[in-house]
Amino acid sequence: MQVNIQQATVLTGKSRATISRHIKTGKLSRTAEGIDTAELMRVYGALVATPDKSADSATSERETWLMSQIDALNKQLSEQKGEHIEREKRLMALLEHRQPEPEPSRKESSLLLRKLFGKIHK
Repeated sequence: MQVNIQQATVLTGKSRATISRHIKTGKLSRTAEGIDTAELMRVYGALVATPDKSADSATSERETWLMSQIDALNKQLSEQKGEHIEREKRLMALLEHRQPEPEPSRKESSLLLRKLFGKIHK
């Protein structure tokens, strides 16, 4: 069975610093998966605690709660992204269907100026 350093400290009764130092010096070997309990028994003798999940019950309850919180936040984020995309689609549709206002011709603009300021003398 593979365990991490924290679990190894519980099983052996040694400190985290001791376990880490023994890994660095080569006294204790560790793989990418963790430290094998047989390796712990080879180096430290009989284990203080048994490697069962009951020691991690508080941790697993907290991990379960944290995972449920992560799932809820991911769901909320997904919903907000969906709402954002829908809002963006509605706005783009409004912009695309709006006809640009025609620019007034020079003749129309001079008529408008005459109406506003009276007859313009040349």
